[in-house]
Amino acid sequence: MKKIIPITLVALFSTMAFNAVAQINKQCKYGKDSIKTLQNVSLTVEFFKQKNFDAAYTPWQYVFANAPCNNENLYIRGTQIVKALYEKETNPTRKQRLLDTLGLVYDNRVKYFGKAGLYYAQKANDLQKYTPANETAVQEAYKMAFEKGATDVPPFAYTPYFKMVLKDLSAAKKTREEALAVYTLLNQTLEKQIANPLPDKAKDSVKYADASKKSSQFSAAQVAIDSDLASSLVKTCEEITQLFGPKYKANPTDKGTRNLMYALMVSKKCTDNPMFLEFATKKYVDEPTASLAYFIARSYQKDKKYVEAEKYFGEAIAKATNDSTKAQYDYD
Repeated sequence: MKKIIPITLVALFSTMAFNAVAQINKQCKYGKDSIKTLQNVSLTVEFFKQKNFDAAYTPWQYVFANAPCNNENLYIRGTQIVKALYEKETNPTRKQRLLDTLGLVYDNRVKYFGKAGLYYAQKANDLQKYTPANETAVQEAYKMAFEKGATDVPPFAYTPYFKMVLKDLSAAKKTREEALAVYTLLNQTLEKQIANPLPDKAKDSVKYADASKKSSQFSAAQVAIDSDLASSLVKTCEEITQLFGPKYKANPTDKGTRNLMYALMVSKKCTDNPMFLEFATKKYVDEPTASLAYFIARSYQKDKKYVEAEKYFGEAIAKATNDSTKAQYDYD
């Protein structure tokens, strides 16, 4: 026979649980001694305004240790205080302790206030600045930014992270498959950010100029990692279409991807690829040169598309700048 728990007991347990959570949240915000916490917050603010970071550190440290979700300003000020002290410290032990504290500042800011992509990327950036030899820690912070940060990763994070991954690849510390997996993650994140560069703001409150600037920064990051991928990982014609073909087909007006694929196909001698002629004709619209028109004409001629070939032979002859070149084009 099942035991029936009285509704009053359920209500009592629920109330006790709610009160326990509320107490934990209150302590996280104000500490066990709320008056002492507020006093230290006040001291931190006052010394911070004076740029007296040595004096600000002790009261700030009290609040950081005892009331970690007091206010996000705790982390904004804390980052500046700890970095200022780190940069002037000469004792190696104290310097390392400050660097560890700086890492905790970023970790706790993510824990209590979110935006993992932004703050882990900033953590990686600071680690790379202060301890460039510790590439493992830097990469781990960047990895956390992309794996946990969704679409709030800043534009500056892409290039240094991917370059570090490729450096590990060349040193045999990472496999080709691991490097491609990182590229895929970065590429998927970028596609979302380019489409929606300011996801944390309401659409009607975003200035077009801000969104456009941010989008162009993400687009520049896309070009950079694509170029790094192309120079380091792409070895065959098949890999060009496998890696970049889906991206181009999803957005055929993307000149960056199209021009990258065109350049790769030229360098790898993939001119027989069916997509190459498409890229060449579109590139000709943007850059109508005699040599490109001639190449397109020869490609159409090879495919026995004589009407199209004749059109581009005519374009090549018209744009040629010397008689010998014109004669060669006319002969063909």
